[in-house]
Amino acid sequence: MSTAAAQELITRWIEQNPYHPEPASAWVLPRCVSVWVVIRQLELDRGDVASVANAYELPRDAVEAARAYYAQHKAAIDARIHEHRAFFGV
Repeated sequence: MSTAAAQELITRWIEQNPYHPEPASAWVLPRCVSVWVVIRQLELDRGDVASVANAYELPRDAVEAARAYYAQHKAAIDARIHEHRAFFGV
């Protein structure tokens, strides 16, 4: 995916959480699912975009937008996933 195409998806489908504006708290529209949740589910589902889109009732493009956003903010999102896993012991 080109950088321009990735940015277009991000602009359309990703929104900063107004209460927590750090990159790890961004969410995927239209359902306001946290990007880190979508990315973690993609990991669990071995990258199956259709499965994740279906599970969270998101358009496939929205899941692809989460992947593109993750590529730009990998360290922050990985840290959030790690925090969640450590808190819940998973």
